[in-house]
Amino acid sequence: MRFVGAGRGKDIRPHKILNSTSTNNRIDYHRKGGPIEWYVNDPHGIEQGFSLQKPLEGEGKLKFKIAVEGDTLTYHGLYVTDAQNNTLNAELAVLDNHILIQIDDQKAVYPIVVDP
Repeated sequence: MRFVGAGRGKDIRPHKILNSTSTNNRIDYHRKGGPIEWYVNDPHGIEQGFSLQKPLEGEGKLKFKIAVEGDTLTYHGLYVTDAQNNTLNAELAVLDNHILIQIDDQKAVYPIVVDP
């Protein structure tokens, strides 16, 4: 899996990696003007997620696009929460070789966490 970009509507941007940090079984990729992409390696496998400190510009639902390669990938339990631990409405769709996560963040209090 590979992060393609985040944005709103048709404006999905790649958000170049500024730096990375790692602690124990977790690595965070801090992306310019966009999300922190994180991975956790535990006995269940590798978990990918995103944290976003402030809303991205534009109109429409917030979107994350992830490229998928290989034969087997399991995504389950999509949870998106805001700073007040409110659950945000989110959808996960598979399009060709990509996963698209769409989030209704209109009422969100930032930062938010996307945990697919």
